[in-house]
Amino acid sequence: MFMGTDAFHYYFPVLDTYLRGTPDAESEDDNESWIIAHCIAAQFHERSMQRLRAITPAVLALADFVRDNIGRFGGDVAERDRVSLAWHDLASQVVELQQDGG
Repeated sequence: MFMGTDAFHYYFPVLDTYLRGTPDAESEDDNESWIIAHCIAAQFHERSMQRLRAITPAVLALADFVRDNIGRFGGDVAERDRVSLAWHDLASQVVELQQDGG
């Protein structure tokens, strides 16, 4: 899911809505929630932080949502742990960039 910063800013609400929506029982072995965490993390770096600052609260809220509802994101404990760690790492990265003044 490569896209420029402006496109990501535009499409982030779609990702948010998708992950908060009703889970699809048929895709519980799918890795999309883990993949999406990594794709979002790739958007956050020193050069993009200024333009993404407006959506960082929503990104952090989504990370909290996924971790608070981890039972919806993975077919087994190992997968849920992997997904939870990806969203934890994303939130930590965003907070660190904010603290660094990015």
